[in-house]
Amino acid sequence: MANKLVLVDYENIQNIEGIDTIQDAEFRVLVGKNQTKIPIDLVLQTQQLGKSLEWLKVSGQGKNALDFHIAFYLGKYVEANKYGHYVIVSKDTGYDALIEHINESKGSKIVKRVTNITQVSNKQVDKTITPEMRKLIEQLKKIQGNKRPKKRSTLIGFATSVFANQKSKEEVSLIVEDLYSRKYISEANGIIKYEIDTISLK
Repeated sequence: MANKLVLVDYENIQNIEGIDTIQDAEFRVLVGKNQTKIPIDLVLQTQQLGKSLEWLKVSGQGKNALDFHIAFYLGKYVEANKYGHYVIVSKDTGYDALIEHINESKGSKIVKRVTNITQVSNKQVDKTITPEMRKLIEQLKKIQGNKRPKKRSTLIGFATSVFANQKSKEEVSLIVEDLYSRKYISEANGIIKYEIDTISLK
């Protein structure tokens, strides 16, 4: 049996490309009641995981309906001690208090939240810096550490200004996601932590 359970908040994050390459994990992808269309390419990709991946459709609707379902399944599996590690894939920082509580009660960090499916894997992180990432990092390094954007939304706003009239909103969001996936930035309790000051851009 896999040692890791991954709970995907598909209402919050639809880009789960590469999920079929993650090993030693089982997946529960939770879908909102009104999410009636899933890309066929994604369906074909996830089919390769067989019984390791299960799609779960939330029965109720409301602002936090899916969040409560994830919290329920997480608590259920943690209590049963079925897996050694648990990962929530979501940009929603509302999970962080629950994660902290579980980790403290268990005496170890068995649960974590990531914002990109590529962060689930234990494989070595790709540290490549694209030209777009380089440009954004250069501008961030010009700002004093405690004055940099603290929230994802403000960072995306800052990045939008950096690439003014050059990149679409979707492209800017992907550049920011690349910073997360390569661990140049991370989040703790909804606050961004930067790991860019030691990066050499020469």
